[in-house]
Amino acid sequence: MADPRPSRPRRTMHDIRKPVKPGANFPYPLPETYSARRMVHAIRKRLTRKALLTALGILAGGYLIMLAVFAHSAWNAVETAKNALPELRAAAEHFDTGAAVAKLDTISQTIDTATQQAELSGISVIASVLGIVIPPLREVPPLLSNIATLNTKTLALANDINELKTGGIAMVMGRHGSDLIDLLTRTDADMKTISATDSALSAQSDQLGRDSATLASLIRPLTDKYMTINSHLAEAENFLDSLIALLRQPGEVHLALLLQNPTEIRPGGGFLGSFGDIVLQNGSLEAVHIDDIYNADRQLTVKVLPPPELAGITPTWGARDANWFFDFPTSAQKVMDLLQASQLFQQPQQVTFQGAIAVNTNVLQSILAATGPVTLDHYGLTVTADNFLPELQREVETGPDKKPGQNPKRILSVLAPILMQRLQALSDTQRSDLIGSFANQMKNKDIMVYFTDWYMENFMQSAGIAGNVMQLQPGQPADYLAVVDANVAGGKTDAEIAQDISLNSALQPDGSVANQLAVTRTYSDAGPGDWWYHVPDTNYMKVLVPQYSRLLSLSGETTAPRTPTPLSGAMTDTDLLAIRQTNIATSSFTAFAGQEFGKFSFGAWLTTNPGTHKTLTMSYEEPAVNAPADGGSYTFIFEKQSGVPSALTYTVTAPQGYLWKESGGRTYRFTAADTPAREIIQLTLQKAS
Repeated sequence: MADPRPSRPRRTMHDIRKPVKPGANFPYPLPETYSARRMVHAIRKRLTRKALLTALGILAGGYLIMLAVFAHSAWNAVETAKNALPELRAAAEHFDTGAAVAKLDTISQTIDTATQQAELSGISVIASVLGIVIPPLREVPPLLSNIATLNTKTLALANDINELKTGGIAMVMGRHGSDLIDLLTRTDADMKTISATDSALSAQSDQLGRDSATLASLIRPLTDKYMTINSHLAEAENFLDSLIALLRQPGEVHLALLLQNPTEIRPGGGFLGSFGDIVLQNGSLEAVHIDDIYNADRQLTVKVLPPPELAGITPTWGARDANWFFDFPTSAQKVMDLLQASQLFQQPQQVTFQGAIAVNTNVLQSILAATGPVTLDHYGLTVTADNFLPELQREVETGPDKKPGQNPKRILSVLAPILMQRLQALSDTQRSDLIGSFANQMKNKDIMVYFTDWYMENFMQSAGIAGNVMQLQPGQPADYLAVVDANVAGGKTDAEIAQDISLNSALQPDGSVANQLAVTRTYSDAGPGDWWYHVPDTNYMKVLVPQYSRLLSLSGETTAPRTPTPLSGAMTDTDLLAIRQTNIATSSFTAFAGQEFGKFSFGAWLTTNPGTHKTLTMSYEEPAVNAPADGGSYTFIFEKQSGVPSALTYTVTAPQGYLWKESGGRTYRFTAADTPAREIIQLTLQKAS
């Protein structure tokens, strides 16, 4: 019988001193190169690999510890920055550059500590090495380097701006314009470095976000801090490039100085009784020529029809009345055009103004408060911040220069060089305080700046000092209001007028808005005894509201005080014509309705006698933009006229079934004794529970 067990390979004797040939009757074939020496090498290799893995584990653990240390330092930096930002913002708003530099220095030291910690801990080196295996880590060293660069340049920029604030006036007036240009050039270079580094940080942060959420969460707070602060750098860079080019251009640079008197209000500010020609060369102030604006108007080479509201008091339009537009850039350009059309600026060669600076009389009062009283021997008068306006007005109206062929504004020509000399002698503290006053006056439209260069003007508008009319975004649920006064042959009575504006709005279920507006002008008649303060206040009032609004009712208006006298042979201004062509006389009341600057406008006369008050009331409806929704936003924008302090009361009611998050009820109310140039109120709708 056959054996059922499987057969085994037959054992054979083998000489271990000789290598085994492949397939030589060995049941478990060995590699061709196998030997005792190879076996020992394999064992060592296994041990080395294990040791390497152990070492890498230790290194990784140490790296994680160092990363944790850096993370702690980084978060400290973030917290320091976050806590300092409110104070930094407040310092910037008050133009307190010294405080801003101190805050930035605190942030700088904290971030330096974080980046130094990263270097001392070897995080950058380790990240570079491990980046071969873990690609996201490659971004860490350049990112940390960019944070350090951005930090250094931001602080340098703050110091440059502080130097401009404290020394800029002295450089311009002391004929050190080249130093000013050098400082501006350095500032521009710092901004460009910040902008480029910021872009690199943004790209690196985005890359980390795609590759490693953990690293991105660690770095993002640091990069976000800079990206927020530097969001408007492009506009500032373009502005500086244009400004430096302007200051470096060969020959003279001319800027128009518009001296506005708000006691006789006009849409663009106060009446332009006087103006100045600011002459710059190579960044230095060469001269400031102050003159009576009627001197320029008498030499006009063109005849232009005036606005219809002025046609009853003047047959032609001149630079004196050209700030007739609520939009200051339009007013400024119109004044410059008419000045340049005067022979005063055509001989011996044509002067071209490249910008305009409008200042109200309270700005000159601030300068006198800083410089102290000025004695004018020729006039037997000491001018102070308190008596400046009434004494100046008295000299202009009744003084020795009020003669045919004389310049009644000559007193300003005498006063201006004395003030400029005093300004150069101010201490750093006095100069800083004065510039702080200027910053507040810019926010209040007491100082407005316009440039013909688009980049410079765009920066002025972004900075909120251009006096331009704000444009609403299409589809934006927003209400808008501006009340614009024009004193037409009403003396200087606006010095005695208090204006109160009350707007009651109701948001409808379909998204339309029903408005009830009341504007009250109270004439106190308590000023000096001079006649120009005690005549009837003859005011033409325009109310600007969102486009496509519809006037429903109006009351309190008066009739036009004078009948226009047409002038043959005069040309029509294109900007005035564009507005006039939209004006429609309403059949129900004495008013005009039209469009200008992207707004709908209602215009009416309102004459107020001394010791009385008058109220103009109107109701109007705005079309729906979006239907109300839970969480929906709603914005109210009030723009104030330059030179007109106005108390504002704004009340808005939410539609049935909704309330305002900000008040917790259906009604939201805002009151202010006076507002900044642009008051923006942002509200949020909530479904009522």
